[in-house]
Amino acid sequence: MQFSPFYLILGRPFLSTANAHIDVGAGEIQLNINGQKEKFTFKPKVEQYSLVKEAHRKKKPEKEAEKPSLPNIEALIELMESLRIQEELRIQEEAKQIKLHNQRNAKRRIQRKKFLES
Repeated sequence: MQFSPFYLILGRPFLSTANAHIDVGAGEIQLNINGQKEKFTFKPKVEQYSLVKEAHRKKKPEKEAEKPSLPNIEALIELMESLRIQEELRIQEEAKQIKLHNQRNAKRRIQRKKFLES
């Protein structure tokens, strides 16, 4: 039996109605249609995949593995310095926000105290 280049997708209701028996290991589907038993063979997907893979495989020339280059010490120092500066700026901005928050709270406490006294 020759394999068809067309794919057939069988739904669960049809397989149930046709009392299908699928044997993936043997690569066959047995259907009971109008009292007649029909057998269909198929190639398991793994086999199809390996055939396609072999057909399209190209031999690549082997390259020598390149050793990863290590960054020089100046680049590392520059990176660390930029990270330190960013961290200092973040800390300064956070301190400003805290100071502003404390000032607002102090103003509110003073206003509340004046309100309660009057």
